[in-house]
Amino acid sequence: LAILPWQRKKFLYLYFIWQGILHGLKGISGKYH
Repeated sequence: LAILPWQRKKFLYLYFIWQGILHGLKGISGKYH
């Protein structure tokens, strides 16, 4: 599977957003439990 540089950049961008969302969800659920 060949990943072009711009594709990898986009993937990392989406990955960091996803990590931020998961972290936010954990923080919210942590507040309510």
